[in-house]
Amino acid sequence: GQGEARRGVINFTTFAPYQWSKVDQALLETLAQGLWLALERASHLRQLEEERASLAAFAAFTEAVGTEQDNVKLAEQAVTLLTSTLSGLSATFYERLGDQWVARVWSDDIDPDVLTQLKAGVPVLAPDFARAAQSGKIVFADHWDAAGNALPAPGMYRTAAFIPLVVDGETRQLLAAGLQHRSTFTERERGIIRAVAQGLNLALERAI
Repeated sequence: GQGEARRGVINFTTFAPYQWSKVDQALLETLAQGLWLALERASHLRQLEEERASLAAFAAFTEAVGTEQDNVKLAEQAVTLLTSTLSGLSATFYERLGDQWVARVWSDDIDPDVLTQLKAGVPVLAPDFARAAQSGKIVFADHWDAAGNALPAPGMYRTAAFIPLVVDGETRQLLAAGLQHRSTFTERERGIIRAVAQGLNLALERAI
């Protein structure tokens, strides 16, 4: 139907010349319809699970921060929640200082050599950082190009997310997350990252 995406094709084949009868056609159409309904149901259940996971992550962050108003402590809670919820995820909280994004909070698993560079600062013009900051929207960078963002390739991430934290219409802080073992995020991972980012942004707005 209109707006639906084709997700696969099922093929019925005979290995000898054969004339499909109307009964054959009706049977195959019934089988195909049943398969389509099963796939639709599975997709719906998966979407519900992703929504539940996102809501749970948002609620968990809100409960964890309470009335906290210190930016660094709020970021620590966000990093802790993300890395404990999503296996293999690393996260870093940056603040803008002049023309650099400087790491202020980070997960414990980040390579020391990488961390040294993040603490020294990433140029604000690094493409994916800049896209997030300028658009005010999360940038999911699958098959991430670390070197193209002024960071070394060794020890870096295959997929990354850049979350602008917009307060009073300005992005002065940014949360980044990455995976080394995969080059794309799942929809569940994206939903949880969005939920925690929303919670952190609301908390930062409240703290000013």
